[in-house]
This record gives sequence, C-alpha cells and structure tokens, in this order.
Amino acid sequence: MYSNFSKFGEALKNVLKSVFAGQVIMEPVNTAFQYATKQTDNKLQFPFISFYPDANIVLDNANNSMDQYHDGMAFQNPLNIYDEETHEFKGKNERLAKNQNFLYIIIGYQIDVWGTDRLSTEQVMQELIFWLYRNQQISVKLMDEDLNFTFSINNQIVDNSDLSLYQTQGKIYRYTLSIDLQGVLLETKNFFTLLHPIIRIDELKEKKGE
Repeated sequence: MYSNFSKFGEALKNVLKSVFAGQVIMEPVNTAFQYATKQTDNKLQFPFISFYPDANIVLDNANNSMDQYHDGMAFQNPLNIYDEETHEFKGKNERLAKNQNFLYIIIGYQIDVWGTDRLSTEQVMQELIFWLYRNQQISVKLMDEDLNFTFSINNQIVDNSDLSLYQTQGKIYRYTLSIDLQGVLLETKNFFTLLHPIIRIDELKEKKGE
C-alpha cells in the first residue's frame, strides 16, 4: 500500500521504465550509484537513470479552493472501507466513494542520467527530454480510478559530472533535469488514521443530556 505521495513516484518510475531499456531507480543522488550497483549484483550497466522527489512538497494554493477540501469531488467507483482497529477489509461504500476531499500539490523530481562516456550520456538525456516533452503526464490509480496528472519541465539541463568523486569506479558522467508534477493529496477517510476525530460542541451537549 502506498501513500498519496509515493504513488506519484511509483507512477513516474513506471513511465521512465517504459521508455528506457536500462536500469531505473528511485534513490537520492548521493546514494544512487551504490544502490544501483547493489541492485544489479555489481553488474551495473551504463547508462542508467535515477530520480528522486525534492524534499519540499508544495501545496498548490493558487489552484486549491474551499469546495475541494470541504465538499470534495466525485469518483465513479466505490471506496474500499477498512476496520479502523483491525485494518480488515469490510467492503465498499458507494456513497462515500463519490465524495472525496482533495488538495492540489506540486512535487518536484530530479532526474539524473548516468554514464561512463560523455557522448552516450548526452544522447540518452537528449532522447529522454524529447520523450518527456511529447508525453507530459503520468497515470495514477486513485480510489480505483486511473487519473492522468501533468508535469512541467524545468528549462535547465545541468552537467553534474564531478569526475574526481568517482576515481575508484572510473569516469562517470551525470546530467540532471528537473520536473514539477501536479498531483493531488486525498483526505484518507476510513484509513488507518492517527488523528483524533473532531468532536462537535452540539454532540457533547446531546451526550450530556442522555
């Protein structure tokens, strides 16, 4: 089970893997090389791609409205209901599924192409950029619905090939591109929440009157 945040990362990983034949990993850049090597049992093939979300997730308040986080929006499929204590699946609720509160968010991702020679690394980044421009969206399943979310591509390609850091592995080139993806954060009703429910004043009065 994934949180709202991680679902977008998994969807982006699937998109990159669908277009790139090499290794694609979701890992911070400072540990990406070691992680990729470990994942391939020290048989890592170059070039490979790593990506990771920025530390800060932005609430897109320019597009958020009170209607969205108070009244919500309609989904066509039923919502799965779980027991709040045992987490056991209890069934589906058609009424609740059609009223899901949400907030727009923006998640930034850094995408890095790694290679052992400059030409092949540049070529992969070049082809990846063209593909991303032609396909600026990912598909994410939320509440049993496949929804498309768009992303924008930042206007810089950065050569981060600090060759002195990889003397023991040989020359490694790295080109960096960033994207900003607009997603949604859903309110997790009937989820495994740690937040106490809101108790209304009128409900307290009714209880005292019993």
